[in-house]
Amino acid sequence: MTYRNYLIKNNPTSSYLLRIKIPKDLRYYFDGKIGFTMSLKNGIHSQSIVFAKILRLEVQSIFNSIRVGTMSKINVNQIKDILRNKIERTLTHSQWVVTDTNTFVESEVKDKIEEINGEERILKTQIEQNYDGVLEHIEKEIARIIKSRNLTLDSKSLEFNQLRKQFLELRLIRNTWKKELLEDSGKSIEDFRKEIYKKFNIKDEPTDLDLLLKLQTSESILGSRTHSNDLVTTSKDNQIINDSVITEPPKKDDSPKLSEMKGDFLGERLLSGFSPKSTREIGSTVDDFIEIVGDIQISQVSPKDAREFKRIIALLPKHRHQSPRYSNLNIKQILELKNVEGQEPKNINKLIYRVRIFFRWLRNNYREYVPQNYFEGLSVQSKKVTRPREGFSNEELNQIFDPAKYLGYTIRNLKRRTKLTSFFVPLIGLHTGMRLEEICQLRLKDISTAGNYDVFKVVISEDTKLKNIQSERIIPIHENLKKLGFLDYCKYLRKLKYERVFYDLEKNRDGYGRNMGRFFMDYLKKLEIYQFQTKVFHSLRHTFITNLLQNGVREEVVNGLDGHAQKTMSTTVYFKGGFPSDVLYEEGISKLNYEGMDFENLKINWKNYI
Repeated sequence: MTYRNYLIKNNPTSSYLLRIKIPKDLRYYFDGKIGFTMSLKNGIHSQSIVFAKILRLEVQSIFNSIRVGTMSKINVNQIKDILRNKIERTLTHSQWVVTDTNTFVESEVKDKIEEINGEERILKTQIEQNYDGVLEHIEKEIARIIKSRNLTLDSKSLEFNQLRKQFLELRLIRNTWKKELLEDSGKSIEDFRKEIYKKFNIKDEPTDLDLLLKLQTSESILGSRTHSNDLVTTSKDNQIINDSVITEPPKKDDSPKLSEMKGDFLGERLLSGFSPKSTREIGSTVDDFIEIVGDIQISQVSPKDAREFKRIIALLPKHRHQSPRYSNLNIKQILELKNVEGQEPKNINKLIYRVRIFFRWLRNNYREYVPQNYFEGLSVQSKKVTRPREGFSNEELNQIFDPAKYLGYTIRNLKRRTKLTSFFVPLIGLHTGMRLEEICQLRLKDISTAGNYDVFKVVISEDTKLKNIQSERIIPIHENLKKLGFLDYCKYLRKLKYERVFYDLEKNRDGYGRNMGRFFMDYLKKLEIYQFQTKVFHSLRHTFITNLLQNGVREEVVNGLDGHAQKTMSTTVYFKGGFPSDVLYEEGISKLNYEGMDFENLKINWKNYI
């Protein structure tokens, strides 16, 4: 260590600060921090170096005590105990998914099974295409559990890797358990427990009283479904046990803190295929909730806390993190300011919804601590009606794609760096109904064939994110796009060894489409077509859907093209893989007709702009 490099002085008259780096293997115990600074209370350089050497020895001693002193090395039985706890939690989660479903209505059971199948497909896709990311999430969960028990386990050890794999297996198998319980396969929770205990070589079944009570309750949760004569509880004692276990937290409050659960929740959400942007926004709002009520244990959250969050969040300004006035202030400091304009009801409800999602996850996974979601039903009444986005009229389309105006603003615009991208993206939106981000993130391998048709493949992968699992689909490529040279353009990019269709778009935290959305908005403003939240890029999607419906295309085919969930039971259950390309083209894309528009006038020599 070169001590001079770690000494900091803010100004000539101040004392020296010693910068300490936290070793990578210990950063988890310091909430992820990579280092900290300590004031030496001395402004003389030579003396500060001596102090720095002494302090370094003290700090290293503290680091070593964390490694080998206060933390105990984990043993085999403790690993099995962690695994057993995870199994019981997974079994309980599976049961509650079933008991929260109206199993007396067949359509609701099928809807829930399809939802589970969707989650399963996303997870398997993540494992195939982002295995390291999946393992990272599981590693964080295991590390949190081990830390909470004051244990240590080398992440490079065989035991850690085995435990990680078993956690992943449990994540996969719980979908099977849920489906078998919903389908009333005849298997009980005890059957699942015995199978997984045998698979993981766990011979010593749990024997403590709390777990036995939980097992009794577990069997009773599904009793009303598997045994019709158990619909009425015949034992008063059993009823008392059920109520106490389901609705009351354990007497010894060992529930984790909100901040600990936030990390697990966000990691699982990303693992389930949700977009990083929405996950980040939810995480930020959960941070606000923690700042308002404190980083308390999850079992201690009360209805009063939910109401307090609603009250405080309404007083805070919108987009405060981007405002120079508020960005460096905490919530308490902002509330002490004068002339602060609070949020509109619509935004308040959005923030409440984000925390509601977090507590819904807590309730599903930690119901012994969070028996009720106090954010359900919590909202602010709003008289303001949000205007839905609208499609473009034929007159507006003719203005937007007028050759002189459109080419002048895209290809011939000297200020546009992304000329070909600006040219193709709105045209693809109009002829496919794809969302802006779906278009901008396209890879060249997503321009493919299915049967006898050229298609766009809209898929979830490590590089591409979608709104939900229903958004995965194929869309036959319209003849207009072919005539404008889109397929030839893609073929040429492959020769140049590009991977993405719109290679000149840079990815930011929200994806690839942000700048294209701004470009199109500016273009609409120039044409005096733009209307806030009403006439925007997304209006191309509405225009596409409306045109298909007006031209007699069946709604389920339209849903297959635009990525909306199917509404009929037959298409939901029996068309899990979507319609084949010939149906999507012959009964869908081929009927798309923008009357009075001649797109051939937009044809360009695209090679001049690469």
